Amino acid sequence: MVEIWSALIQSFSTLLAAGIAIFFAFKLIKKNELERMRVDCVRRLFGFRFGIDGTWDRDGAPMQSFLAAVNEVPYLFAQYPDVMSAFRDLRSNLSSNGNTEKFITALLRTIAKKTDVDFSALGEADLSGIIRAGDRNGRHSAVAGGQKPCR
Repeated sequence: MVEIWSALIQSFSTLLAAGIAIFFAFKLIKKNELERMRVDCVRRLFGFRFGIDGTWDRDGAPMQSFLAAVNEVPYLFAQYPDVMSAFRDLRSNLSSNGNTEKFITALLRTIAKKTDVDFSALGEADLSGIIRAGDRNGRHSAVAGGQKPCR
């Protein structure tokens, strides 16, 4: 009889340990996937920020990619009040058609702190300076990818 109880307790302990291990593995996977999505959002915001100045076709891929990344910010960073504040500032500025570069830079810096993306070596000129095809004196003379400026 003792052997039966011993076997049952061992089986229960094994199942409990496996269940706990699976639970924590799923928590870790979820955390890692969320972090990957956050870093990807920063990458796309940084990479497609040039599309926001109105020189790209609003229906083109650069603008759509940037807007998709911006619209993911509340979902991915809702628990961070400073990120949401920078997001709201950018959104307000986009609505008023103001100079968006400083707001994008502020959002990027704030998000980078939450994702451990190291922007500390980048100055304001690095974050706000945008390289475009045909850039001369800050204006387009040619547009990459066959896209037409929306002027």
